[in-house]
Amino acid sequence: MASADWAPTKQSYEVFSEVSAKVDERLQKLQQTIDTDVAAFVKLVANSGTPAVAP
Repeated sequence: MASADWAPTKQSYEVFSEVSAKVDERLQKLQQTIDTDVAAFVKLVANSGTPAVAP
């Protein structure tokens, strides 16, 4: 919208706000998964003695 001659419409701002909130929610869920599930998997692999990356 930087190249438009007019400011974004009210509807544009409303849609951006709605989509932005949904993206933020998904990012929080992703971070939670990384912090719990991925961290637990990394710990499991480390404790098993198996190399994390096989040659």
